[in-house]
Amino acid sequence: MFARLELQHLTDRTLLARVRQELLLPARAQGCSIWLGGISLGGYVALCCAERYPQEIDGLCLFAPLPGQSHRDDEIRPRRRRARVAPGEIAADDEERRIWRFIQTLGARALPIHLGLGARIASHRGIG
Repeated sequence: MFARLELQHLTDRTLLARVRQELLLPARAQGCSIWLGGISLGGYVALCCAERYPQEIDGLCLFAPLPGQSHRDDEIRPRRRRARVAPGEIAADDEERRIWRFIQTLGARALPIHLGLGARIASHRGIG
């Protein structure tokens, strides 16, 4: 299934609730396995849904997911000779930090993730 979402749903912050109500809950009620997928911003939305509703997601298929823009390196990278710096309380509307915290804790959880990344952008002129 494809989610029919509008930019307005992202800006008015109803996007995650809409995905849950319109896709996740009905699919789960029918006994379906639920995998979310997305490219770039769609991958970001899939990660947000997995973080917000972890018990309702069976896996993720992400292509070049946008991990957010405003994270701080000292919050996500391990430091030599000291533990990671963990942010304090994360606000409910701070999806970027919530995603990074979710990614940091994935090791403790068996959530299958298929991740596609590229090192460079190919030009269509080189394709014959």
